[in-house]
Amino acid sequence: MLTGRTPKVLDAIRLESAGPKSRSLREAHLAGAVRIDPLGQDFFRAVIEERQRARRSDLPEDERQRLDSFLKVLANSASYGIYAEMVREELPRRKEEVVDVHGALAQSFADSVPTPEEPGEFSFPPMAACITGGARLMLALLERLVTHEGGSYAFCDTDSMVIVASERGGFVPCAGGEAASDNGRQAIKALSWDDVDRIRDRFTSLNPYDPTAVKGSVLEVEAQNFETKARKKQRQLYCYAISAKRYALYSLGVPPVPWTLLIVERRA
Repeated sequence: MLTGRTPKVLDAIRLESAGPKSRSLREAHLAGAVRIDPLGQDFFRAVIEERQRARRSDLPEDERQRLDSFLKVLANSASYGIYAEMVREELPRRKEEVVDVHGALAQSFADSVPTPEEPGEFSFPPMAACITGGARLMLALLERLVTHEGGSYAFCDTDSMVIVASERGGFVPCAGGEAASDNGRQAIKALSWDDVDRIRDRFTSLNPYDPTAVKGSVLEVEAQNFETKARKKQRQLYCYAISAKRYALYSLGVPPVPWTLLIVERRA
């Protein structure tokens, strides 16, 4: 993906459900407001679409925020977390339990571990792997498009990317940068906000949701990039980062640090 060379697919596996949906499933109303028909709707898609509609609803602000948070947590846990749940058991000191270890590229074998794990009630690792694999594929696509434009990014997190960008773009002084600024200092290239918007637009065709609920690109510019919740005026963000998961984003009238950023995240 990042080299530009088309990979050769050696094998592919498709996961399919077996048998019809249970007729015992009944319609439900999430938080008393969101109607879900398990026999006629895609549950995960419906939750995401309703979350986006709730943001534009005429509900009071506090109720809208509660509904938004509830639907976000529900979508993340019910569409991924329950398939990856493993319950860790802490054995008494110096005690171990023999478990079976299975892998795709090696034969199964037994081993002793001090903290065995039992799968959760709905645990299904192949499904969890497909979901995370899809998210990583989208990030790889985004990284390819950003680097193809000569740009860079500060960090990624699950399904989002913090792209080095400014209103007009240009070179930003940065130790270790592969480019050179006008004064000869090491630098990296900051994309313009318009450059990032053009890259985001290329993800519109990947949007799986109802376009009346989730419009445009599946990648969304995060609210932190704007001065107000109305998203009318975009502002410049800056970053101070020292390692993975250890960073700070902020805005100032006079930028004292070299990295200028724009955050995009998959809609959810």
